[in-house]
Amino acid sequence: MVKSSNIMSRRVFSTRCLAGSAIPVLFSRPGIAVLPPVLPGTQTAKPRMVSTMTGFVRCDSLGRTLIHEHVLWFGGPRLEDSGYKSIPDNKRQESVDFAVSLLNDAARVGINTLVDLTPHRPIDLYQQIAKRTPLRIVPSTGFYRRAKIPKQWEEIEDEKKREELMLREVTEASVAQAFEPES
Repeated sequence: MVKSSNIMSRRVFSTRCLAGSAIPVLFSRPGIAVLPPVLPGTQTAKPRMVSTMTGFVRCDSLGRTLIHEHVLWFGGPRLEDSGYKSIPDNKRQESVDFAVSLLNDAARVGINTLVDLTPHRPIDLYQQIAKRTPLRIVPSTGFYRRAKIPKQWEEIEDEKKREELMLREVTEASVAQAFEPES
C-alpha cells in the first residue's frame, strides 16, 4: 500500500506542474541565469511521487507534461444511460493501436507525460497502451457528472470510503479494472 503522505491531490499536482512550467519560460531569455531555489526543509524531504500506469514517478522527473488529455474516449460507465457508448469489442485493438501511434508521435516531439482525465476508463486497454509507449500516463479518478457515477460507487454513502476507493483506483490497477468497492 502506498503511504498517503507521498501522494498529492490533483489540484496540488496541477498547480505545481503549472508553476514549474512557467519558470523556464520566464527565465529562458539570454543573459538570465537562475539557480533552483533552496526552500527550508527541502534538503531532507522525501520526493513527491505521482502514480502512472507504469508505476510511481518522482514529480521532478515527469518532464514535459500535457495536463488534460483523454487517451480513449467513450460515453461513460452507466449502461442504462442512453448516451453510453462503450468501445465495441471489434474496435478495441484498433483503438489501442491508434492511441499508441499518437502517443508515440507525442513522445517523439518531446512530450514525456500526460494526465488522462477520463475516469472509469477501460483500464485493461490503458495497461496495453502504457506498455507500448515511452510516454507516461497519469490516470485519474472521480466523477465529472453525478449521473455518470457507477452504480456500485453511488451506493457508498460514506465520503471517506469513496475517497479511499478513489485513491486505490489510481494506485492499484486491479481496483481500477474491477470498479468494485470494498464490502
